[in-house]
Amino acid sequence: MARRNDKRERLVEAADTLFHQQGVSNTTLANIATLADVPLGNVYYYFKSKDSIILAVIERRKKQLSTLFSEW
Repeated sequence: MARRNDKRERLVEAADTLFHQQGVSNTTLANIATLADVPLGNVYYYFKSKDSIILAVIERRKKQLSTLFSEW
């Protein structure tokens, strides 16, 4: 179970990085899979579409900002 979450988290982290560097429209699922070191076919196991990865990145950023605001 921990391994599954590890891959999912790596995909979200990779997507976050690539979206920042290249923009959402220029980032492909293959780019994300490569950076996350996850086989491309496995991406669809964790996310149904690119839109669902985008939503996961937004949630990740919201949590990070919430944590920062709490610390301030």
